[in-house]
Amino acid sequence: MIVVCDDPYAHSSQNEQDSRHWARFAKVPMLEPSDSQECKEFTKIAFDMSEQFDTPVLLRSETRVSHSFSPVKLEERRESVIPLDSTSKTPRNLPWSLSMSGSGGNWLKSG
Repeated sequence: MIVVCDDPYAHSSQNEQDSRHWARFAKVPMLEPSDSQECKEFTKIAFDMSEQFDTPVLLRSETRVSHSFSPVKLEERRESVIPLDSTSKTPRNLPWSLSMSGSGGNWLKSG
């Protein structure tokens, strides 16, 4: 899941920001909450969508939502279903990486 906070009318920054075009360009889903409660709910939905469809999901907030506050109803905590490697405590077999493509090309492959 990728979280972005845009400033579409340049209220809090010197330039306008709008990430909706990036989601369309990358052909990934984007969720846009309209208040604090939806931010919490959409975060859970984004994680579920990402795991179910094996794709990044963008969660887009904007200035008005990010600078506001309102009551949020909490629920029971839910454990992750992503399998962890017992030695490194990191998720195994992740298809997405934040490293540059080809950066591991010089590593020796065992086997």
